[in-house]
Amino acid sequence: MDGWLIKVAFFTVLSAYSSDGSNIEWNNMVSSIVDRSSATETEIEGNGENQEESEDAQQDVEEDAKSPESQNESADEPEEAAKDIGEETAQQKANDENEAEVEDKPEESSANSSDEAQQQQETEDESEESAGFDYYPKGQFAVDGAQGETVENDTGIFTIEKQTTDIHPVEVGPIHIQFENISLVSGDVTEEATAGIAGDQVTFIQMDATLQNTVDDPMQFFFASTTLQLNAAQLVAHDMFSGKSNGTFDTQTPRNTTLVYMLDDDNLTAEEINNLTVQITGVPMNMKTEETVGAGTSFDVAF
Repeated sequence: MDGWLIKVAFFTVLSAYSSDGSNIEWNNMVSSIVDRSSATETEIEGNGENQEESEDAQQDVEEDAKSPESQNESADEPEEAAKDIGEETAQQKANDENEAEVEDKPEESSANSSDEAQQQQETEDESEESAGFDYYPKGQFAVDGAQGETVENDTGIFTIEKQTTDIHPVEVGPIHIQFENISLVSGDVTEEATAGIAGDQVTFIQMDATLQNTVDDPMQFFFASTTLQLNAAQLVAHDMFSGKSNGTFDTQTPRNTTLVYMLDDDNLTAEEINNLTVQITGVPMNMKTEETVGAGTSFDVAF
């Protein structure tokens, strides 16, 4: 209000001064000053209003901050932050557990490797034990058992009529021969192909022995040439029905051999056979010097 009165007084004085019309430019300048003064006052009033609006806005913010809803939102923020932290902690814990499992796996793998190594060692030990003996198939007619037993195999059903196991070892040059048993066997052949060759009913003598070269030099010895003397007849081992044999003894590893001698109607029956003679006709030969070592031999066997 005071500013308005000052402007009116000032305008009155200036108007009186220029009433004679002698100074038009002065009047124009006064009008311009008045206009500028009005604009300035308007700007000041506008600034005042803007300041009041700013103060009102600040007051609204403070009231919002004091309101329960704002306080609840502020209270929720720490909870959400804590929740996020908890989730991160749980995730970190899970990652740590996974890392621990990964670290444990090499230990489990190591344990498995240890078990596999132990099993492999046991297998090697068994192989070494089996390497101490060369096993050869005994043949399709061969039976295992004691006197009086009936044995069924893929070839047929057989009974061990008589058997002797009380046989002293025999030395033929450097070849050591241990006779396990000599058995008189009879039975029925059920395998058709074999029956077509040997007949439906057979009687045979089975001889099981273990042979070993006792010297370092390799030897050649054909034990399969051993014959049996029975009732003035000489029996030879059957090539097809006897077990596999090998005449080369290049190591000192013992091996088994099974020889089968088939009996026909010209021979005595099982009840009539009480003894026989074993004739070892083969002679060992040193494979390095090609010289024979030792001589053949024979011995009697009683059932």
